[in-house]
Amino acid sequence: WTQQNSTSTTQFVDKVDFVNENVGYTLLYPSIVLSTVDGGNTWTPTTIAGSDLNALSFVDTQTGWAIDYVDASIYKTINGGSTWQPVYTNPFFSGYAYDIHFVDANHGYATRTDYFLYTDDGGSTWDSITTPGGADLYFLNQQNGFILNGNYLHSTQNGGTVWSTSTIHTGTEYINGFCAIDALNIWAVGELGIMKHTIDGGNNWVTKNSGVTTELQGVKFFDEYNGVAVGNGGVVITTADGGLNWVTNTSGVGADLYQLDMVSAGQAWVTGASGTIISSTAYTDVQIQDYLGDTLVCIGTNESILLWVKNDGSSPISSGNFSLSGSNGSSLNYNWSGLLMPGTDDQIDIGSVTILQGESFVVTFSGDSDNSNNDFNFSIDKAGDEVTFSGPHMVCPGDSVTMSVTGAETVVWPAFVLEFDTSITFVPTSYGSYEVIAEDNFGCPHTGNIQVDLYPTCDTAATDTSVYDNTNIAITPNNDGKNDFLYLDGIENNSNTVRIYNRWGDLIKTIKDYDNESNNWDCTYLNGGLVAAGTYFFTLEIPDLNVSETGWLQVIP
Repeated sequence: WTQQNSTSTTQFVDKVDFVNENVGYTLLYPSIVLSTVDGGNTWTPTTIAGSDLNALSFVDTQTGWAIDYVDASIYKTINGGSTWQPVYTNPFFSGYAYDIHFVDANHGYATRTDYFLYTDDGGSTWDSITTPGGADLYFLNQQNGFILNGNYLHSTQNGGTVWSTSTIHTGTEYINGFCAIDALNIWAVGELGIMKHTIDGGNNWVTKNSGVTTELQGVKFFDEYNGVAVGNGGVVITTADGGLNWVTNTSGVGADLYQLDMVSAGQAWVTGASGTIISSTAYTDVQIQDYLGDTLVCIGTNESILLWVKNDGSSPISSGNFSLSGSNGSSLNYNWSGLLMPGTDDQIDIGSVTILQGESFVVTFSGDSDNSNNDFNFSIDKAGDEVTFSGPHMVCPGDSVTMSVTGAETVVWPAFVLEFDTSITFVPTSYGSYEVIAEDNFGCPHTGNIQVDLYPTCDTAATDTSVYDNTNIAITPNNDGKNDFLYLDGIENNSNTVRIYNRWGDLIKTIKDYDNESNNWDCTYLNGGLVAAGTYFFTLEIPDLNVSETGWLQVIP
C-alpha cells in the first residue's frame, strides 16, 4: 500500500469511485471533489461552493454526480469534474441525504433519511418513494439494489418500487458497510471486526472470522474471490480465497479508514481521516511450487511434466510461457492459457519428455510482473537394473542353443519356448533374430534380440542319425532327376511323420508315411507353390521306434 497526496492532512476523505486504473474521483470534506487521471499519483481539487458533499458516483471518465448531505442537492459534471451544475433541489423533503449511485448515464438512485430517490433521465428529474431510510446504497443494475440501514439490509428486485428487509446482525455491534458481488453474494462489516456473509440474498447471514477486533468501516470485493475490508487505526485486511481467510496488511497509516474502491483483484484505493488516500499496486507472481510426477522412472518412459503452480501476486493471471531444459538435451516449450487467481494454485501439464538416463531439469515461467522466483529445478533418475542378453550367433543344424539374460527378475522367451528361467537350452527349429522380453527388479521392461544363424559350412556327418544315413542336404527342384526332393534313407516300411519348417520356425508342410517315392517333399508348400531358395528344417518322428530327429537342408534353384 502506498500513501497518496490528497492536498490535505486535516480533512477526511469520503466516498471514492474509480472508473478505470487511471481515472478516479473522491470527496475531500466538505465541498471539494478530487480527481485523478494517473491512478492517484496526483489529485486535482474542484470546489462546489456552499455544498456539504457526502457521496459521488461516476459512470465514465467524464460523467458523474455528487449529493449534498444537508439539503440533498444533486450536482452533475460532464467534463470529468472540472465544473459541476445542480440538477436537483427539493426543499419539501426533510432529512439528510446519504448516498447516490448511477448504473448508467440515465438510471440513478439516492437515499435520504426517509426517502428513496430515482431518475431515468440522467438526474434532470427525480421521483421518490417513502422507505425505512438508510445510509449506504448500491445497485447492481436497473432492477436489483440494496440499502444499508443500521443492522438491516433493504433489497429490491424491481428498481425500488418494492423493498424487502433482512437482519444482518442481531448483536449490539453496529454494521457500518456492505458490498454486493451479485444479487445473492453479499458481505457486511462493522464494530469489533464483525464480518457477515450471505449467499442467498440476505435470507441467511453467516459470521466470518475477519482476524481483527478493530472496528471495520467498509468492505469491497472485485470478484467472488478477492476482497478488501478497512477500518479504524489504518486497518486493512484482504482475502484472495472468497473470504475463507483474511490477511492483515501493512497499510502504512494510522488514520481511521472509511471507504474504498477496486478496479482489479489487486488494485484498490482507500480513503479516510486526516486527508488519507492509500492505494495498492496490482501484480502477478507465478511461482512453481513442485513437480508432481515420478522422480524414478524406467528407461525409455515418456514422463509427463506436471507442475504445481501458485499465483502469489495480487492480480489474476491468464497466460504465460513455461520452458523446460534438461541436462541431457531435453526441452519443452508450453504456452499456457487459463485463469490463476491471486493466492490460488493449480496443476499444469506442460508436456512430456522421454527419459533415456538420469537427467536434471530447470523450468522457467515468463509472463508475470514479478520476475523473481521464476525458475524451478528438479531431477528424474533412471530406475531398474542393467539387463544383458546373450547367446550364440553361429551354430550348425541340430546344435543345442543356450540363451541367457542377466539382471532380470522374469523373462519371456519366444512363444515356442516354454521355460521361464533366465537361461534356457534348446535345439532351434528356426534361425535368425529371437526377441526376448525381460523385467527387472523395479518392474522395468527390457527387450533384447539374440541372433542365431547357421555357419556357412558344417560337418554333416555330425548331424546324421541312425535313422537316415544318406539324407541329401541340398535339393535342386529343377526336375532333372537329381536331388529333386528330400531323400531320407532308411525310413521305408516304418510309419512316420515328417514336418517341414522355414528358417523362422513356421510349419509349411506335414507329410504322413514319408516313403521317398510318391510321398515326399518336393520343395512345395501345402498349396503346391514352390518355396523360395534358402535354408529349411525338418523333423522326423517314427513312433514305433520311439525316434524323434531333426535336420536341415538347403533349397538351391
